[in-house]
Amino acid sequence: MFPKASGFLRLTVPATMYRLFAILVFFGCFECNDATLGQSVSENEGDVRPLEGRTPPPEGFVQEGLEVVHPEFVEPDIPDEPIAHNDPRIKAIDSERSEPPDFDIHSLLRAPYTIYRRDDDSVAYLPGDGDQFGWLSFASSNYLKSNQKYGPTANFNIHLLSGPNSVALPPRLYDFELGFQSRRSLSDLFSYDCSTMVGVYSDFEDSARDGVRFPSHAVGMFHPGPRADWVFGVDYLGRDDIKILPVFGLCWHDPARPSLRYEMIFPRPRVDLVLSKQTRLYSAGLLGGGTWDIEFPNNGNDV
Repeated sequence: MFPKASGFLRLTVPATMYRLFAILVFFGCFECNDATLGQSVSENEGDVRPLEGRTPPPEGFVQEGLEVVHPEFVEPDIPDEPIAHNDPRIKAIDSERSEPPDFDIHSLLRAPYTIYRRDDDSVAYLPGDGDQFGWLSFASSNYLKSNQKYGPTANFNIHLLSGPNSVALPPRLYDFELGFQSRRSLSDLFSYDCSTMVGVYSDFEDSARDGVRFPSHAVGMFHPGPRADWVFGVDYLGRDDIKILPVFGLCWHDPARPSLRYEMIFPRPRVDLVLSKQTRLYSAGLLGGGTWDIEFPNNGNDV
C-alpha cells in the first residue's frame, strides 16, 4: 500500500475519500451563507425561521434576494404635472405642488351688500397759495377691513393747510379717533353694520373741547334675492354744519351681468365695472370736508 519512491514518500488516497471531502466542504459553505443572512430556509415548507441569538426582522418586511424592503417606505408615484386645488388626491401630495385657485373679482361684485363703511386710505390735494386756499391731507377711515366682523378701531390723520393770507388759519389740523365696529348676518335675509366712536378734531393749540365728536352709524340690509339688496339706516356725523344723514337705497348686482354693480345708496353711491379678473374701475360719491376746533392769533376759538 505504501510503495517506495526514490528520494520521497508518496501517499495514495482512494477516489471515494475525495468525494466525501467535497461533500463536507459544500455543506460547510451552505451553513456559512445561511448564518450570514441570519435565517435558515426550509425548502420543503417555504417558511423563514430566525436563527437562535439573532433579532428577527420587523413585521411586514419582505426579503427579496439580499434587499429588504418595507411596504410603508416605498415612495408614492407622484405625477409631475400640477395638481388642481379640488383634486381628491391633494391630501396625499405635498401642498407646495398644488396650485391655488385664481382670484376672480367677479365674486366680489356678486356678493350681497353687507358692508356700509370699511377701512380705506386716501391722499387729497387742493393746490393753493397766497389768496387761494390750499389743502394736503393724508387720511384713513376709522373702520374695520372688509374681512373683519367686529373689533376696536383707532385712527390718526393729519391735514396741511396753506393760504389764504387774509385769514390766519393754522398750518396743521389733526384727527384722533377711537371706536368699535360690528358687522353681522342675522340670517340669509338680514344683516347689519354698526359703528360708534369718539374723536377729537382740532389743531391741538387749545383745549380742543369744542372739537370732540361722536360719529356713529347704524345701517341694516335686507336681501330678498340674489340680485338686489335694500339698505336703510342713519349716519350720525356730529359736525357743526351737518349733524345727521339718513342712509337708504338699493344695491343691484345681477348674476347675468357680473361685470357691473350699482350701489345706489345715499350718501355713498358707487358703480363698479370689472375690466379683468383682477382689475376693476369704480366711481363713487361721498360727503367730504369736516369741522375742527382751532385757535386764532387773538386767542379766540372757533370751529
